[in-house]
Amino acid sequence: MGLRVFPVDRATGDPREQGGLQAATSDPDQVFEMWRRLPRANVGLATGPNASGTGFDVVHIAGGVHGGARLASQLNDGGVLDGWAMVAEHPGGGLDIYYPADGWAQPSIAMGDGQVKLHSYGSWVLAPGSVAVGDDGQAGRIVVTHRASGGSASPVNGFALRARVDQWCAVSADPQDPRAGRVLGVTQAAWARWAEQLDGSWGAGYARSRQASLEGLGFAPASPRDGLVRYLTGSGWLLAEIEAAGLARAGRDGRMVDRIRDRLLFAFRDDLGRVVGVTGRARPDAPEGVPKYLNTPRTAIFHKSRAMLGWGPEAVGRLGGGGVPVLVEGPFDVLAVEAAARAGGRADIVPLAASGTAWTGQHVALIRQAARCGPSGRPLRVVFALDGDDAGQAAILKAAEHLTPTEQGLARVVELASDADPASVLEGDGPDVVLDLIAGARTFPVMMVDALCPAFDPELSAAFRVPYWHDVIERAATLDRYGASLARERLDQLLRPWGEHDIILGEFDRRAGAGFPARPQSGGFAAVDVPSAGLTPPRAFPFTTPTQASATPSIA
Repeated sequence: MGLRVFPVDRATGDPREQGGLQAATSDPDQVFEMWRRLPRANVGLATGPNASGTGFDVVHIAGGVHGGARLASQLNDGGVLDGWAMVAEHPGGGLDIYYPADGWAQPSIAMGDGQVKLHSYGSWVLAPGSVAVGDDGQAGRIVVTHRASGGSASPVNGFALRARVDQWCAVSADPQDPRAGRVLGVTQAAWARWAEQLDGSWGAGYARSRQASLEGLGFAPASPRDGLVRYLTGSGWLLAEIEAAGLARAGRDGRMVDRIRDRLLFAFRDDLGRVVGVTGRARPDAPEGVPKYLNTPRTAIFHKSRAMLGWGPEAVGRLGGGGVPVLVEGPFDVLAVEAAARAGGRADIVPLAASGTAWTGQHVALIRQAARCGPSGRPLRVVFALDGDDAGQAAILKAAEHLTPTEQGLARVVELASDADPASVLEGDGPDVVLDLIAGARTFPVMMVDALCPAFDPELSAAFRVPYWHDVIERAATLDRYGASLARERLDQLLRPWGEHDIILGEFDRRAGAGFPARPQSGGFAAVDVPSAGLTPPRAFPFTTPTQASATPSIA
């Protein structure tokens, strides 16, 4: 049937054959020889399409409180799990949901902080019948529990799946912590105190020197070491509540001291405008080794994987009215783009920063919700204005992975010098130049090709050039037709000096370009020959129960 398998060690989970996944084969004689030598090995199943057009993509949903049947039920409600061919259950409740592989050879994708993974091209899973260890430490076999009937199986859309998982995480990850209300209250009290202390501080002077507005800023003085703690306890807050909010920590002598001191503060806010956390900028002449920025630690109300600077009711309203999110790197960049937008009367420009962390799928899901976009609606339009250095360009490539193929084709990237960011442009050139750069932003597919391809070097041998072109083609395969056409046009321009021009463009067309065949309906699916565990497949998705359905908030 063309399914490629290879032996996997039961104890370590590592491939037993030299070459690992590359040793996977569908040849019966080779398979027999492998298990003659390794009779107790598990069966590793290579995922994604194979040469004969058959194969499986597998969506793995981890077991545990936030995984397994509960999450599968929620994803099924969104329609993104339609078309499954077979379901196998792991010890501990994890699920493998099998789909016929399609001809796109879509990349494997991890999502939802590892709770969900699409195993496709270049990946593998343990086949049913293999022995696995569950979350409880007990070993057991992976068992097929359900099969689809008739010809209902069809390929899974990995990008729609990721968008739905991101949305589910953004909604369901809010902790049901009984302390959340008190933590929120003490955080508001702390911010009110910090805001009072801004005037006359070095922080206010530094912000003005960066041409930043003082509106919405705060300041944490260097001394006394327990100044905020004493203020809050004097106002009736308990030490345990202050510590739970990330505002204090135990000093060397065991006494509680302020966690954030001698810093200019910027607030993270929720949809209602309430402060849920802060990031603090150290003074410019701080000793070496002092972190430039210090964030609130994770608390019952603050998760940096979802928090954004610039977020709040005004930003949400502007996004909902058609505003375009401009994603930047730091707090001063947010203030710079906002200042330029106000100076130019551009309420449609909404700057946001994921300060202290990379952009995550949960960030993008929240922006989509505010902008009233989604997999079944209009696509999100994003402008990236991250720093112009290599790290900033790499961050853009990583952040774009959370966009759908259509959204990647529509995304724009502001061109900045390698030593520049929006804040430095505002300081040096003024608000009009900031707006001009945003207006002249180039398309993401073009930026992607430039970032992944080497500059022309006649001394660079073909052997060293090929990996670069391969990276571009693999990434372009994740774009829609429009985005891929933009990437191809730019690649054509860059390739002209090289001898591999026709070969590489031909491979691009085969994998990602206009010449790539349309998505097949069935992907050449053939039934897998594994035991069915004696169960009859139901017509509906098999994981919804009244208890599970009511335990998780709806994201419809």
